[in-house]
Amino acid sequence: MILVTIERFLKMNVKNCKRCGLLFKTIRKETLCLKCIEEELEAFKIVREYVYDNPEALIMEVVEATGSTKGQILQYVREGRLILIGSKLIDCARCGIGIVTGKYCDQCAITVEKEFGSIGKVNENSSKSGFHGSI
Repeated sequence: MILVTIERFLKMNVKNCKRCGLLFKTIRKETLCLKCIEEELEAFKIVREYVYDNPEALIMEVVEATGSTKGQILQYVREGRLILIGSKLIDCARCGIGIVTGKYCDQCAITVEKEFGSIGKVNENSSKSGFHGSI
């Protein structure tokens, strides 16, 4: 058993896995441990192969054939890993219009990109002027 001080433990970048609860060390902002990431990738691979072989399949057919849940499949769509054809079951996170993949519709994606670009320019200008605080 390894013992560490609370101060050192808090500096170690450790989290509980969102899926299984295991304590694991993070490198970036992972929410799943390595084992759950591997299981997630395998589950996606099964769904991807089924959809590739059955491009006309309905979501519920994919659920039944792969053992995935409807929520998992819709998450793959939100992440841009799958595209819905013929239906718009997910909504744009900004305006609420139905979309087939991703988080934003095309128009909102452009707007959000412009907004983030202007934020970056404001941050660049403030750092050049030497001001590093809020007004």
